[in-house]
Amino acid sequence: MIKQLIWTIFIFLVFSACSGKTKAVSNKNEYSTYFKNGDPLHRQRVLNSSKVLYTYVDYGEFAWSDWHSGIFILDSTENVNQTKSIKDLLPFYYTKFNLDSNIIEAIELLYSDNSFKEGTYEKTANGITYKVKRYYTKKGSDMNFFYIYQTLTETQDSIFFKKLSINGFGINLPDNTGFRKGNITVEEDSLGFVKKMNLEILNQYPLWEKLNIAKSGGTIRLDDNAFTGEDQIYLPPSSLVYSFKIELTPDSLSKKQKISDYGVYKRSGGN
Repeated sequence: MIKQLIWTIFIFLVFSACSGKTKAVSNKNEYSTYFKNGDPLHRQRVLNSSKVLYTYVDYGEFAWSDWHSGIFILDSTENVNQTKSIKDLLPFYYTKFNLDSNIIEAIELLYSDNSFKEGTYEKTANGITYKVKRYYTKKGSDMNFFYIYQTLTETQDSIFFKKLSINGFGINLPDNTGFRKGNITVEEDSLGFVKKMNLEILNQYPLWEKLNIAKSGGTIRLDDNAFTGEDQIYLPPSSLVYSFKIELTPDSLSKKQKISDYGVYKRSGGN
């Protein structure tokens, strides 16, 4: 009986401590960070700039802990595991950098059941001005596409893939399809060759709704040229957009290729 009581008290104290930790975390302000040394970390360099963008995932200390992710920016001279000035940024889609003038243009997604008065706003953090455009999106409307490609070509602001073929689920795309850099993560093998690429694009094409209609007996017709990766930066504020997560894997018979980390996230060494 005493032994059971001791275990009951122990379990209560553990969950009380975790509950207190979660409450404290939820009260952090928008500039606070969850990042800590050892968290999984990816980085991308910015062309013609000493700034480096980092993304991380904090899985918490326990199996039942909440996990968090974030994006922050540092100078390349700063040690990410030693700096005291790390501050999270809002969940942006970066679309244009002009760091000569310390300006970043970006997109912020808000769920359609939220409301906001301003479709655009500016925010200054760490000496950088963020010009933000807001879009609406729908909960649960994200879609995942999978492709195999033969070759890739990198430019300053985009990556083009040749001979794309669907690898499980997707829609037919042009033979030479390009995606804007910024929200692309690369997985590399031990020699630095591309093993897989993951990206996310925003588009107004309502494929999610079309699929739901098809389940009720309708048919799907893809409108010509409706699905592109360029729409996301030109749409007016407060547009309704859908998120498409795309996985691209090189053909096993193709020549292995490498890619830079300018505008592309790669796993940061030592984390």
